[in-house]
Amino acid sequence: MSQFELYWISGSPYSWRTQLVLALHQVDYVSHCLSLSQKEQRQPAYLALNPRGKVPLLKDGDYLIRESIAILAYLGAKFPHWQLFGSSPEETGRIWQQLFDQETYLAGPLLQFALPIFRGKLPEEQVTVLKAMRRLKRELTQLDDRLAQQPWLASPQLSAADIAAYPMLQVAKRAASREAALELDLELLPLAARYPNLAQWLERIAALPGAAATYPPHW
Repeated sequence: MSQFELYWISGSPYSWRTQLVLALHQVDYVSHCLSLSQKEQRQPAYLALNPRGKVPLLKDGDYLIRESIAILAYLGAKFPHWQLFGSSPEETGRIWQQLFDQETYLAGPLLQFALPIFRGKLPEEQVTVLKAMRRLKRELTQLDDRLAQQPWLASPQLSAADIAAYPMLQVAKRAASREAALELDLELLPLAARYPNLAQWLERIAALPGAAATYPPHW
């Protein structure tokens, strides 16, 4: 019987991070997919586990941990041979720097761009979406430039920085491919033409054993 239980929501990039790291390292877990439409993350049974009412939540025996980056750090400490946070102080610093950059500069504009599109609110929120898109593209350019110099974002091998960023970029691609977004010509797609190094990096991760199984089932 698996020692892990994971509470998640389909399409959540934060949930996807945890699913991805477990899948890539072939770790079995009990899956609890919460229904966003039924607001299961706000029901008393779940709030008793996570008063924040958010996902993901990882249960390891009697231990509960929430927030995707904290979960990556926990798993990195529990399984140090995964080297999620590098093998030297310098690598650890670069990985954490990338993670903070993602949370500070990438996540905000990404959600401001993607959520109105997914919710069918683009017409009334177009100004906000376009402003967020400009900020998002600046971050994509920086990532693409970095990946022009090296295959992974922060270390010689796949790290927590890559695992955290991958779902975010997949969400950006999906939002930009929606018909309403395509009509605006946001200059994001095709990704291979706009950001070739980023596109190749996405393909490298998608091709890793286990990665395909983490793709949101409702997509």
